Amino acid sequence: MREFKIDFNKTFKPFLLAYVCIFVIGIIIAAIFGVNLDTNFAGGTQITYSYSGELKVDDFEKEIDKVLDKDFTLTESTSVAGDTKTLEIELIGKNALSVDDQQELTSALQAKFKDNKIDVYGSNSASATLAGTFFVRSMVAVLLCAILVVIYVGIRFRKIGGISAA
Repeated sequence: MREFKIDFNKTFKPFLLAYVCIFVIGIIIAAIFGVNLDTNFAGGTQITYSYSGELKVDDFEKEIDKVLDKDFTLTESTSVAGDTKTLEIELIGKNALSVDDQQELTSALQAKFKDNKIDVYGSNSASATLAGTFFVRSMVAVLLCAILVVIYVGIRFRKIGGISAA
């Protein structure tokens, strides 16, 4: 049987350079185009309404726009079993809703769409300060995990190059 040998030290610099280039390109693209953060990382409110029957999403969106006068995204979905239809409203950052605003919106939607039996299926709110803290802690956790993986691989493969192979 033929012995197969890889010289990791010879290929280390080209692969490191490729990795650094990809990383820098990713940072530049994120800086130019921005990153759309979820409510958990940017703060905001998510409200999910369940409904029955047929509902025109455009009419629902117009009613929300009348009541809120804030930027929001609306997502329609159906459960896997098909028994629950939901509409999720997401307001990010400064557009977050207070409890009173949520109740006002729910009352307006229930009054407008009486035949559809609209109910609050779920609600989630995160303050911008809490979301910022969560984001920083998440980034620290990812960085720490990456460092620990490199150390583990370095120890595990110490016979073929150690940390440089990692």
